Amino acid sequence: MNPSERSTSSNSKDYTMTIPTLPALGSLTRHIVLVPKRAGVVKIVLEVESEFGGDYEVLTSYVRESGIERQEIVARVFDLTNGKESSGKIVEKMTPSPFLRSIRFSVSGTGLDRLVERYTSETNSLMGIDLALIRLWRLTGLARYLNETAQLQTPLAMQVAGNISAAYQKLQLYNAYDGSFSFISDQGEQISSLYLSTFAFGAIMSPFMTVRDNVTLNRTLSYILSRQQQDGSFDDEGSCLHYRFCSGEFRRESLTALVLYTMTYNNISEYAPEFIHRQLYLGEQSPVARAQRFLESRFDAVKSSVLTTTLMQLALIQCPVMPEDKRMKIFEDVRARALTTVPGDESRFFKYTEENMLPEDEVLVNAMILSMYSSFGDIKTTSDMARWIVDQMDKHPQYDTVLDAVFHTEAWLRTDCLFRRRFSPEKFAITVDVSTDKGQKHQFKIDSKNMDITQKLRFTLPVNEITYTVSGFGVAGVLIRQVYFEKQQQPMNPPAPFQLKNEFMPMPWLSEITTHTCVTYTPSVKDKQLIKDTFNRTIVVEVQLPTGKFQRQIDLLSNRDIRFFFLSLGTRVNLRQIGFFLSRVPEMMYFTFDTRLNKFNFFLTVPSTMYGKEICFDWCLERLSFIDQWAPIRIRVYDYLQPEQQLIRLMPVEFQPKLLGYSYVEAIHKARPTLEQLAKMQQSARPPTPPRPSPPRV
Repeated sequence: MNPSERSTSSNSKDYTMTIPTLPALGSLTRHIVLVPKRAGVVKIVLEVESEFGGDYEVLTSYVRESGIERQEIVARVFDLTNGKESSGKIVEKMTPSPFLRSIRFSVSGTGLDRLVERYTSETNSLMGIDLALIRLWRLTGLARYLNETAQLQTPLAMQVAGNISAAYQKLQLYNAYDGSFSFISDQGEQISSLYLSTFAFGAIMSPFMTVRDNVTLNRTLSYILSRQQQDGSFDDEGSCLHYRFCSGEFRRESLTALVLYTMTYNNISEYAPEFIHRQLYLGEQSPVARAQRFLESRFDAVKSSVLTTTLMQLALIQCPVMPEDKRMKIFEDVRARALTTVPGDESRFFKYTEENMLPEDEVLVNAMILSMYSSFGDIKTTSDMARWIVDQMDKHPQYDTVLDAVFHTEAWLRTDCLFRRRFSPEKFAITVDVSTDKGQKHQFKIDSKNMDITQKLRFTLPVNEITYTVSGFGVAGVLIRQVYFEKQQQPMNPPAPFQLKNEFMPMPWLSEITTHTCVTYTPSVKDKQLIKDTFNRTIVVEVQLPTGKFQRQIDLLSNRDIRFFFLSLGTRVNLRQIGFFLSRVPEMMYFTFDTRLNKFNFFLTVPSTMYGKEICFDWCLERLSFIDQWAPIRIRVYDYLQPEQQLIRLMPVEFQPKLLGYSYVEAIHKARPTLEQLAKMQQSARPPTPPRPSPPRV
């Protein structure tokens, strides 16, 4: 910093840096490094003053506390519709810890506002098409609930409509040309999936979509129907991406039940376009009727799998072509399953015990059973099972897969819709009184106008005990979230045993660039104790060239001479030429070039005699057009057997035009004749014009 600039502090908190003068037609750069001493909001105020006036701007940033965030969640649902007017006094003990940072107390009648976009970030274990599918299913389900409860003009409904459009735009990013919905594998391949395409089709088919994309519907439906077999089942040759349904012996039954469910849930067949209605639902040989008959024929074969059986029962119960007597028979089989009662809150659940069963499987089975009970209007069993499922959410607050998210959301919405139909909203009145051991008190009121909105209160720490009471008529949910930031000493990584030197130099002809790379491997004392004298290490030098937007592979001169052009960058690499350079290096094993990632991998074998010594090799690339600014080239050196031991460097590429062959080009241009010289040369090269004969005299 210049002596004329100063940095002072006031009140030991705020810091001021003054720049006395600024150039009128120039720029001045100052790098400010902030080292905050506490978490919270940091504001930077930029003020500019001149003889013509002044202005200011406020930059605000939030400093997060360093550490590992951990949450403890306690969730409960209280049903006060069966004659019980109060839950009694409930005491929750907080876990004493110096790492506790916040305690939030939330209450709601249904909590359905959590299905709106701003809350879906909590599904942070998902990404890509999974997150897009979950958002669309949750939003269209919430739109259906708001329509059934006559809340289409509420602010919540307006938010849902806007978020549906945004979620559909994100989902369209994963739609392939054949109509399927795909994902990108770890190898960068685009893989279509019947499992994902089925859920995408079910979401787009919802009558509450803000846009009806018939082109996408037709293409996706054609892709799904192309996977239907002769016996009516659906199967996919690719990966299903769901270990519970697609890796076992009942793969076809599970996929067929999923397809049937997404094509018939919540009577969407009544709102389907005419061309889809003709393809799916008309006739005894329609795809839906054939899939239904296949599932009916496979009930006895899948009895050993409770999860598959439950999914098939749920798909058949809501199928519109299913006869009523068969639907009732399936529901009687569901009611025949004994439910276990939890002592204390009287909630009930189906105890699911199978080999290799996970806790998520048990919650998923109970969510599907709850949906079937709600379809037949059994509000008592639905409420009892809903309380048990909510109690399990504190153990699994994040959705595991798309399948869990879809069926958990459907069970949630069906429960709330059933409650709205059974009880008049005007009777709904809940009061929640909450207090802490430090004297903090608050009262929440829930009625028919705000029962779908979550009310929150953040307590002032420290808090050791929370006491609350729920009274009135209706259903209310209470959630207590404790957030901890646990400090852990970050282990210091040992220094990398590598040294790297890299130099870019112009070649003597035109615009080629040669690269001189040197690597030194020096093992640590601990590594030397484990290394024998004859042990060779394999070191990988990974060079990431700046990736272009357009790549083309062209065969030049012969089938063996292959060059790769990167037209957007104006660079080219000649693999034969590079191979010739590397053949002179005895430590070079081989090299690879990834045309998609624009990446070189040089594999070096380092014998013990070369420990601590430089191993150098040359390679080259060409510039096909003038480049104003080069991006740094990323070079990574790592041990093939221990990739965590790595060294990463960004190497700048800076050349003057004359170093890129422009001196040669300029010499050629100077040797070329000018336009005047070219005209004289052409005139002198012409043969002399013969004299024209004189006309004859008369």
